[in-house]
Amino acid sequence: MPDQPKSNVRAFDPDTGATSPLEAFRLKHGISLSELSKICGITGASVGSVHRLTKNQLSPSYTLHLRGILARNLPKYLIEQGLDRSEIDKELSALFQEGEYQPMISQRIALTRKAVKFFGLDVDPFAHPPQSRDEVYISPGLQEVIDSIFDAVQYQGFVCVTGDIGSGKSTLRAMVEEKCERDRNLRIVWPEFFDMKNVTPMQIAEALLRTFDADVPRNAVRRGKEVKELLASMYQDGTRVALGFDECHRLNDSTLSSLKNFLEMSSGGFKRYLGVLLFGQPIFEGRLRDRKFRELIERVEMIRMPDFGETADKYLAHRLQLAGGNVKQLFDPDAVKLICSQATTPLSLGNIANEAFLISMDEFKNSQVIGAAIRTKMFFESKNEPAFRQRKISGGNLK
Repeated sequence: MPDQPKSNVRAFDPDTGATSPLEAFRLKHGISLSELSKICGITGASVGSVHRLTKNQLSPSYTLHLRGILARNLPKYLIEQGLDRSEIDKELSALFQEGEYQPMISQRIALTRKAVKFFGLDVDPFAHPPQSRDEVYISPGLQEVIDSIFDAVQYQGFVCVTGDIGSGKSTLRAMVEEKCERDRNLRIVWPEFFDMKNVTPMQIAEALLRTFDADVPRNAVRRGKEVKELLASMYQDGTRVALGFDECHRLNDSTLSSLKNFLEMSSGGFKRYLGVLLFGQPIFEGRLRDRKFRELIERVEMIRMPDFGETADKYLAHRLQLAGGNVKQLFDPDAVKLICSQATTPLSLGNIANEAFLISMDEFKNSQVIGAAIRTKMFFESKNEPAFRQRKISGGNLK
């Protein structure tokens, strides 16, 4: 049994009064001792025990027991609070020791050339994002999201699409851009900056003007007037324009609030000149609930990327077909069910499926992935537990 976990930050934090990393984490996220006790579960701990846990006052064995429960249950709680998975992984990986916390976002697992050949594939099915619309698996849920985005462009709406890393937001953006390129009456401007946190409304206005080869006045008032006149002229010509922001959760408060001003550019009547599209991580939803963004949250249509679990099996079959494979030949039904039940995004499905491929080849010399076999080498959790426990990997291959 490992030794009692040691503190990985200083024993006392004068800013918060915390005496342990766990207590500092609890205070940072406003988690009460009662809530922390509930997170530990019915068979977990009383409030008193949790309090002593945060003070490093429990026995080594009981400490390890409670920390193990917290490592499994904290991710779900934090997701419900609006944190994105990458931020949760970063914080909990620092809070817990190696082996206690299993990250939700797994590291990329690639198939070796040997594995690609062994399974009769042309390429690694999950090595590259779709190269064209024909390679995209469009589920009914994804089609609804696409339709909502185009409505926002055509009718000057305000839409925010959120999803975890690897959920398909970049593919969605590519599809939107491609369709707009085919329709001369639809234009989306994506202001691109190295650091989204420092973007200003003046820079956004400049990006709009430069996209359409218009003059860029230095004076803020004149620049705003120039943008409105440009958009009014384009509207009269039948061109519909939208502003698009990737990684919108990184925008600073001032710039985020200014989006309302861009949205309200109009003829003074019913004709609005500009739509706004936002793409970001789930943490953005929680941020918009702040009262200072009330005027935005009342206007924006919040859309989450579709539940991947409903179509994971079809996505798996689609990606394998593109790579020259057949899902029924490469995976038995039990393996498909296991892999799809654990995948929360297309990215995670690819990593899990590729790990199953490598295990089947290296451990069982089997060109079909068998569910009963990979159960002995991979960790599959119930839906009430963290989605997938990643094995140690190095350079894209299993150790």
